[in-house]
Amino acid sequence: MWSYANPFARPTKELCDILVAHDDALVLFSIKECAFGESGDDKLDWQRWYRRAISKSAKQIQGAERWLRRNPSQVFLDPRCTKLLPTPISPDARIHRVVVPIGAAQAWLRVGLERHGFTIAPQVTGDSHFMTVGTVGDPREFIHVFDEPTLLILLNELDTTPDFIAYLTERQRFIESGKLAWAPDEEGLLALYLDPDNPQQEYEFPTPPEPIIAAGGWEALTASLAARRTANTASYTWDVAIETLAQTATGDANGELEKVLRIMSSESRLARRWLSDAMVQSPPSGYTKARYAIS
Repeated sequence: MWSYANPFARPTKELCDILVAHDDALVLFSIKECAFGESGDDKLDWQRWYRRAISKSAKQIQGAERWLRRNPSQVFLDPRCTKLLPTPISPDARIHRVVVPIGAAQAWLRVGLERHGFTIAPQVTGDSHFMTVGTVGDPREFIHVFDEPTLLILLNELDTTPDFIAYLTERQRFIESGKLAWAPDEEGLLALYLDPDNPQQEYEFPTPPEPIIAAGGWEALTASLAARRTANTASYTWDVAIETLAQTATGDANGELEKVLRIMSSESRLARRWLSDAMVQSPPSGYTKARYAIS
């Protein structure tokens, strides 16, 4: 509903790998797969891989952002640039930049760790620390860096577009606030963001008692995520309604159905709990279930 793979700025000139356009927010993804070197020098191999997989992606995103700021109506779905992006882009849109480098898994195995996810240290600049990501590129243009397994975890736990964008927004705010000195991996940040003891809340990063997030937070959290997932179970009734409507309805010449689907898809997972509950319970007299849910 919101994602466009390989959009183009000019004929044969790809803008980015994935563009997500949701209300007044854009998410620009640059994904690069590069083999990690095997010279035997960990620092050298990391620096080379960082330049090819992370720095190059950062430059692509920065170029895409400049184009979108200058030409928000010139984004196309095909390499010949005959099909415009159907979603209007505001020149003042909030832009989230996401780099997804692929190919570092063997580096973890080299140092004897069966893990994934970069160490996060905001004070680190560039490729100066092995498998550690801090400031990438221009510090005024914040860039999120997730390896592939980490991104899949995020998309699994934050499985609506507004929830994922909310995490990106809070993550940037939290890191730029200076409250974080170091986190062992992205899962540590996600564990801080999610609160399994209060599955009804809107999530945000609290101010931690220490600026260093300890390792093992995710392992402790996974044992408690069952309550959150159980609470979310009913909300997928709303997702089924979206899928059913999208697959069975025809004749949307004026785009009215698409507008309805976009409104429905704009709801967060928490809001979908309430909406799904309203859909399945008996409505008050004079209401249909659908009308009661929308009201």
